[in-house]
Amino acid sequence: MIPLVGDHGQPQILTGDEAATNGAGVFVPLIYAIDTNGVVTTNELGIAPENFNIIPANQDLYCTDASSDRILKLSRTCSQIMWATC
Repeated sequence: MIPLVGDHGQPQILTGDEAATNGAGVFVPLIYAIDTNGVVTTNELGIAPENFNIIPANQDLYCTDASSDRILKLSRTCSQIMWATC
């Protein structure tokens, strides 16, 4: 779990379920944002959240793409976290 501030300045906790399934038993990993009132927002982003890492301001993020044997870089010049590309 990671504490964050939501879109409207509301504190939230971010957590995930990498092995979630829907009612039909189909694998559907989920990410949850929980605010201080206990309101849960469920996000189905097509990724299995195993762990979360906070990237400090003005730092680049490097990660591996094992399927293509590449190292990828998300530049510090991206102004916000995006689920696709900057």
